[in-house]
Amino acid sequence: VVWIGDMHPAASSVQRLFGAHPVVPKSLDHVRDHTPPDRWMNDIPTYTCWWLKLQRDWYRYTGDREYLARQTEYVRAVLPLLLSCVNEDGTDNVSFRFIDWPSSDDPAAQAEGVRALFKLALESAAQILRIAGGAQDGERIVACERAAAAIAAAPPVRSQNKQAAAL
Repeated sequence: VVWIGDMHPAASSVQRLFGAHPVVPKSLDHVRDHTPPDRWMNDIPTYTCWWLKLQRDWYRYTGDREYLARQTEYVRAVLPLLLSCVNEDGTDNVSFRFIDWPSSDDPAAQAEGVRALFKLALESAAQILRIAGGAQDGERIVACERAAAAIAAAPPVRSQNKQAAAL
């Protein structure tokens, strides 16, 4: 099993130590290929968010537009699931809140971190579609940007958790 939430620090380390190593895109593809777009990666909502952020970050690091273009079909397919979790007023209705184990017993940290990750994921999806998608993605890009802006306009109560604050 590839735990996509653990891949963010792992991918960053791999990039800095070994460069554009193929283990990163192979791992990202493995999780994508084993997760229907109407389900959360590893059954955790924020892990799908991490996958989107990792895809954007991998493109920023490698500049591999061909690889990014191969992700657009899945990005398009997963957007309804992500967008369904963001209310018009910027609040969310994510049922399972998980950022990391140290903050798992802190509801305020979980709320803050989940909202931040959803914002990052929606911004990443919009950027992916803008870079590698087609003309048909204009409405999807606007929907992502609108939801991300709504989240930003309605920030949660700040927790004292460093991980959540960092997000």
